[in-house]
Amino acid sequence: MPILTPPFPILIPTPTPAPPPALTPPPLLVPPPPPIPPPMPMFMPEPLRLTPMPKPLPPPPPPFNEKALLSFRAEL
Repeated sequence: MPILTPPFPILIPTPTPAPPPALTPPPLLVPPPPPIPPPMPMFMPEPLRLTPMPKPLPPPPPPFNEKALLSFRAEL
């Protein structure tokens, strides 16, 4: 009895070659971060006063000097 061969060649599975290793990008030349300064010391707040401090009154506006204004305009 003759051996029947299929009309197409039998493909023998061959192990697939491993993909080439991924090229890692060169490390970026980044300067190191500056050192973190030490934390500022916590200052103790002043004790709360029971009586509020009186606000100083603003100085009164100077009286309007009309002669100085007129002489200033005359210089211009």
